Amino acid sequence: MPVYAIIVANFCRSWSFYLMIITQPKYFKDAFHFDIAKVRLSHSRNESNTYLLYSLIVRYFIDRE
Repeated sequence: MPVYAIIVANFCRSWSFYLMIITQPKYFKDAFHFDIAKVRLSHSRNESNTYLLYSLIVRYFIDRE
């Protein structure tokens, strides 16, 4: 019986996360008058720059020997 509880809880968590992701663009458009198409490119650039920065910092600490 505990296995079924874990399965149901995991399904509910995944379903609520899926709904949140699906409805988030509409919420931002309605609440903040956000144009998702304009923001998408700048966000992806920021994410790439953050990944690059963190990878360089980690590389520095790993290769410090």
